[in-house]
Amino acid sequence: EEEKEQIAIAHDRLLEDNAALETENERLQLQLRRAVEAALL
Repeated sequence: EEEKEQIAIAHDRLLEDNAALETENERLQLQLRRAVEAALL
């Protein structure tokens, strides 16, 4: 039962990490798009 709880905690942490990475990915994609647009002007 304790093992299940540990797995649930680890799973929650991974979900949080994934959400943070998705946010960072969106930010970097926007930055890249702006850089490409600036380079093409």
